[in-house]
Amino acid sequence: MSGEPRGGEILLVTSSYPRWAGDSTTPFVHHLAQDLRALGWDVQVLAPHAPGAARREVLDGVPVWRFRYFWPESLQTVCYDGGALVKLRSNRWNYTRIPFLVAAQWCAILTRVIRHEVALLHSHWLLPQGFTAASVARLFKVPHVATVHGGDVFALRGAVSRACKRFVIHQADVVTVNSSATKTAVNALTQESRELVRIPMGAGVYAGEVTAEAASLRARWRSAPTGSVSARER
Repeated sequence: MSGEPRGGEILLVTSSYPRWAGDSTTPFVHHLAQDLRALGWDVQVLAPHAPGAARREVLDGVPVWRFRYFWPESLQTVCYDGGALVKLRSNRWNYTRIPFLVAAQWCAILTRVIRHEVALLHSHWLLPQGFTAASVARLFKVPHVATVHGGDVFALRGAVSRACKRFVIHQADVVTVNSSATKTAVNALTQESRELVRIPMGAGVYAGEVTAEAASLRARWRSAPTGSVSARER
């Protein structure tokens, strides 16, 4: 995306987003939203709700909307704390909540598109975000960018999952991948050489914000002889 911001909002749809300030959830989608807003784009984020999180808030300048998908909220355990794939492997009961997550996410995207001027849908991960965003985008003819992060194409290899992932890739206006390995996997999945845009997810580096602990670790390891590890550290 380049050039001057156009009318309408960019709706980022993701299942991995900080639940609150200082959360341990990886913040790369949050940083992307912040960067795009700094460029003048009206970026909004749609993510699953989690116990203790706000339904609506502005987090570091980014408006975030979180949809509920199960009641009571303590049973919303599919996402976060390592990600959906980790949560599914650790507790097979989470599979029973997947249909509720997908349905609630689809309804939340649909509601947002109907009630607001959404100029672009940007989904992160093919399933379920890409699938729900692709179906709404096709229905309302909204441009859709699907970003593949790797785990979504390498995991969930059942026949139904593969069919859904192919649907997303075929329907998306643009597909971005985070690495050459992911690009190869996507082409193998679709069995065609569709044009893919490789955009590695960046990481923010802020000078002058090195903590005392980080400074101590740097000093410790830089002063150690190359290749030497003490008995205590083995």
